[in-house]
Amino acid sequence: MLEIPTFCASCMVETHRSLPFHRVQRWNGERYVPTALVDLGLVIGLGHEHDNVCPQIPHQHPPRQFDVVHTNGHHRVALQLCHCDGHPNPVCQLMRMGLFPATVQDPQRISCAFTFATLADFHIQSLTSKKSPYDYCDALCWHTDRAFSHTITTKYQEFLRVVCMWRHLVALKRSGQVHGIDSILSHRMPGTLAVCCPACPEDHFNIPDGWCNTPESRHYIHRRWLSVDGNFSAQKKKKRDDPGDIALGEGHGYCAETSAYRTYLSTIGDSPEKLTCAHLKAVNMQNKAKFKNAEITGVVAVVCARHGIIQPGAVVDLQKGERCDPLALYLCPCPDTSPMS
Repeated sequence: MLEIPTFCASCMVETHRSLPFHRVQRWNGERYVPTALVDLGLVIGLGHEHDNVCPQIPHQHPPRQFDVVHTNGHHRVALQLCHCDGHPNPVCQLMRMGLFPATVQDPQRISCAFTFATLADFHIQSLTSKKSPYDYCDALCWHTDRAFSHTITTKYQEFLRVVCMWRHLVALKRSGQVHGIDSILSHRMPGTLAVCCPACPEDHFNIPDGWCNTPESRHYIHRRWLSVDGNFSAQKKKKRDDPGDIALGEGHGYCAETSAYRTYLSTIGDSPEKLTCAHLKAVNMQNKAKFKNAEITGVVAVVCARHGIIQPGAVVDLQKGERCDPLALYLCPCPDTSPMS
């Protein structure tokens, strides 16, 4: 068994200057009790090497107390912002340290932040184990105090906002939008965040110039096969929504732009399905029972038939049971990069 190292308070602070989210215990004369590094005097400086405190700090300017959420729970951390000439704003300083603030509107009121490691870990957990934000925040409280987790103030509301912004920023980076990829792939939909199928034929991307002159007998080489698939279990019930819950990249991902799609739906009438038998009422009963109190009765998407990759902007909602107007699918901005599609 490895022996747990023991340090004095000053040595403990120095050894954890770059490890501020470790949990330490302090001897009180009878037993070891959990203590925070900030109570031992640890202050992390932003904007300087080795996390040293800025030498240009105004006189009697105490460090700011932050509630930082890491993968091992909640931590109280004392941070000292940089005050050198030309220093960046507090949000940028926190970001450069790997901390995502819970708010960006008023930098002077920032008191909570989440580490990049926490946000990346939740992203993987939500994709693999389908863990909800509520359960993840509850698990972080258990990491903080396994005996009295109910005494830990959860950061659930702040976590929801930060995760939404984090995923949008990650999508902007991975899609190449922050690097000006639209100037390179100008034939695609401007500002798209979706991943296009790299194997399907796409003009100006993976097929040679002059492919239009291919003999008719070999058109299949440059033909793109698309199919339509629906999911009628992905319903949204009628309930009160949060008006502040808005889409940051609406119309730039896999879903069609909401306002344009709803405008189109308002122009088409409702044509109920005609029954061939007067005594067969299964369709009507299904619409009443299966889609009861459903504001959105499902989703339908256009995918490439060979590889199953969803086309950009080709996912729309269904509001009228399992009926789907085919013209609504053509409204989606699927990139028609090949006339042989």
